[in-house]
Amino acid sequence: MIDEKHETSRTLTEVTYIELLDVQGLFGGRNVCVSRNGTAWVQTVRPREGKRRLFEKQYVLILSGEELQNIRQAVVESDFFSLKSEERFGVPDEARPEIVVTKSDGTPLHSVAVWEKCMLPPDAYQNSDRHKFDKVYTQLRRLEVVAAERAAPVHKATYKGPDSWRSFKKKHPKTD
Repeated sequence: MIDEKHETSRTLTEVTYIELLDVQGLFGGRNVCVSRNGTAWVQTVRPREGKRRLFEKQYVLILSGEELQNIRQAVVESDFFSLKSEERFGVPDEARPEIVVTKSDGTPLHSVAVWEKCMLPPDAYQNSDRHKFDKVYTQLRRLEVVAAERAAPVHKATYKGPDSWRSFKKKHPKTD
């Protein structure tokens, strides 16, 4: 029998980036990308007071060894590479966060997407793939707060859709 957590730990050595894609077009959210060397790119997207448009802030920061280890540990403990995306119809305007792990050449190793609203009863949640996904999601989402506390935004502007995240990553190239 193969130890699945050992397999996830082995596969994690191939991972260069762990990325959270979690911006919903009406309400905003965050996108986060972490490299294996601890560089993090964070984009927060929020409604502006009294405005109909969304506003974004983009940050680049270096994580401590402990912060990076916490993310890696969450991936291993959740046995991330065994998780599968939730297959169901979404509720209108419901967010669907996705976590993608990739190699340095951009080749995805694995991705998992879940709908924002968990439809599991509490007793079923504890041992579910959703619970495991949430462990990694929580570690990545936490970087939104860390970025705002430790770094000045490198960019602030009206949010122009997913292209602004792609553009941000091109302007601030990833390094291994």
